[in-house]
Amino acid sequence: MLTAASVRSFASTLPARRLRLLSAAIVMGLGVAACGGGTQVRKFVPTKIISFGDELSFLGEQTVQGQVIKGQKYGVNYLLTDYAYYTGTTYESDAAVIAAREAETYGGTPTYTVDTDGLRFIKSEASTGADPTHLQQTRTLWGCSIEGRLWMQILANGYGLGYATGCPADKTGAVSYAAVGAKSADVIAQINAHVGELSSGTLVTVWAGQNDIIEQLAIYRATPGQLNAIKSTLKARGELLGQAVNAILPTGVRVLVVTPPDLGMAPGARSGETDVLREMAVAFNDGFTGINGVKNDGTKIGLVKAYDLIKEIADTPSNFGLVGKQAACSTALLKPDGVTASTSLLDCTYSTTVPVNNTLVSGASLYSHLWASEWVLAPGGQARIGSLAYSRATDNPF
Repeated sequence: MLTAASVRSFASTLPARRLRLLSAAIVMGLGVAACGGGTQVRKFVPTKIISFGDELSFLGEQTVQGQVIKGQKYGVNYLLTDYAYYTGTTYESDAAVIAAREAETYGGTPTYTVDTDGLRFIKSEASTGADPTHLQQTRTLWGCSIEGRLWMQILANGYGLGYATGCPADKTGAVSYAAVGAKSADVIAQINAHVGELSSGTLVTVWAGQNDIIEQLAIYRATPGQLNAIKSTLKARGELLGQAVNAILPTGVRVLVVTPPDLGMAPGARSGETDVLREMAVAFNDGFTGINGVKNDGTKIGLVKAYDLIKEIADTPSNFGLVGKQAACSTALLKPDGVTASTSLLDCTYSTTVPVNNTLVSGASLYSHLWASEWVLAPGGQARIGSLAYSRATDNPF
């Protein structure tokens, strides 16, 4: 049975060229601006990372057919899938026997289990032939630490840490309290609920605001004349989030704050909404990083300008080798049981193993697109933010 340790071993054999190339391209092409300036006297190396935010930082679990599956990402999930054949509890290894088992048909009421790490979801079906003890398992392993890592996983892995609480195959030392659909007020609540876990040596990441913008976009669509009021609302929310960050600084933490991504060229943006969405994001960012927001002096807080990076990519995606205004995930999604319909990006998957479990649109692959859905970044966008965040953290004069 495949365990977290074996997944780590498998991951260690994979080439690291993707992250190296992405990091080099971003650092050389875009540069990383410091918040405050000056020279680092002593590099800050975190012993723990705690993440707060929305679906862009979510690494968690879901329950399917009574089984808890871990390592779930809200975007595109990298899977390793296979079939296994056995009688009772004895797995077949002989090629000829396996070929004979493959030729049988399987049906009836399936049973579902997960492995000890909760990363592998197993669907077992009995032979419909003469011997029902012949069983076929369809096994799906969530490769949450192998490919398609989230931005903060890339950041944490750079420090030798990982989010093992959400992805058991990852390294330890980091935890995410981010929640799908969270707005800035929800993220403030996350921060307040976990203040007791913060101390010197902790690096906190905060990425929020996207869902506030999407919420206010719906108001704008209903009443376009309210744009100025909407921008005022977003600026005020950004200020409150920044003040919540300031409030935890006495604990001794260092913080990376990330601006909401530019949604102006996202698949969910309608014709004529590019400038409107960008004005909304700028309003939130003005509050978040402005005079009434985070104490942006560079000594305790580092700023990751995701808005600027995503805007540049969205305007010229071909320069970054990405597909721009198209969602990579299909709208026809299924839960891991293969039968239950889903509308959640937790069930957007990519695999090339047999049986293939790929729910991306035609022509898409794991790193081909900037966007996974109408508003959510795909691994191609997440990887670039992760590389930028790590560069920002290591260059910042904390």
